[in-house]
Amino acid sequence: MKGFFRLSIGMFLISILTGCIGEDYDVGVPTAHLYSEDLATSVQLAEGNVSWSSSSGDVHQKIDDIQEFGLSQEKMKVTANEKVSLDFQENARNGGDI
Repeated sequence: MKGFFRLSIGMFLISILTGCIGEDYDVGVPTAHLYSEDLATSVQLAEGNVSWSSSSGDVHQKIDDIQEFGLSQEKMKVTANEKVSLDFQENARNGGDI
């Protein structure tokens, strides 16, 4: 009886762990945000060259003239000693939940 109980517990634990291995947590390309603590604002940065592969799909985006692309973007002004942080967030359009 004791052996059967141990075998049951062991099979239960193995089945739980096997279920966790099969999970897929890949989502789409994350978005980058620049956050300024002084202004309390967040600006989403534009996507440049992207090569992203996951079970959700593949994204390959190449910009031929990266300098021209950079100059065409909206300018952001920051001052010396201003506290800013770069934050990557999951892509909500592609199944991200955070």
